[in-house]
Amino acid sequence: GSSRDRFAPVDLSALVAFDSVALRADAAVAAVGVRVLCTRAEGDVAESRVAEVRFPRVAIRAQSPMPRVGFTQTPLDAWSVVLEDEASGDLSRFEEHRSFFGCSVQVVAEASDNETSTGFASGTSEPVDERWVSSFRRLTITGRRGARYRLAASCFFGERPLLGTVEGVVELEGCAPGQEPAGESGVICETCAEGWYSDGGAGAKCIQCPVQGTVCSGGLLTLLPRFFRPERDHGQPIGPAT
Repeated sequence: GSSRDRFAPVDLSALVAFDSVALRADAAVAAVGVRVLCTRAEGDVAESRVAEVRFPRVAIRAQSPMPRVGFTQTPLDAWSVVLEDEASGDLSRFEEHRSFFGCSVQVVAEASDNETSTGFASGTSEPVDERWVSSFRRLTITGRRGARYRLAASCFFGERPLLGTVEGVVELEGCAPGQEPAGESGVICETCAEGWYSDGGAGAKCIQCPVQGTVCSGGLLTLLPRFFRPERDHGQPIGPAT
């Protein structure tokens, strides 16, 4: 419904050339009518003309599935979305503008009884590649250990949102291997001290490493070759007395 005055030169053939016209509309708008009205300094007005401009309906869908489990403050397994034209599936006409497309993820504010929305997601997608695929490889969720979070991925062309979202629920299974809970918030995890390790998970706890047969670094335990545990220790956790 907006209008704008443009001063365009008229050549000897009475043709008016517009160098560029940018149209902006909501993603759900399929087409708009553009009315061109010309006037002269003498004040007379030529008959207006209306042209219909159709917008491509670019939508997103899941290319590879969103992971279902992860650890707080630790990158999730990689997953991706793909962009496509709803009508033709072909986006080749946008090739020179591919860098203007981007995607992001957020924790959905609304949650069901067995989900929570007290966390937040950080990290953006990689640039859209030549297959029109955008991958999330370093996405992390900060939230309570053992909680479930509904995530929604959406994509944009500049500031204009594309059609659709890709949603999924991710459960945080405590701290990542090599970490244990820190503080009382139930959110923060910290890496075990040198000489200690953790298997991670909901009940993550740092345990002191054995004096021989293993190497502990960065909270992770590595077993050395040619060392074996006595049968009486079968099924027992590895610790300083092992």
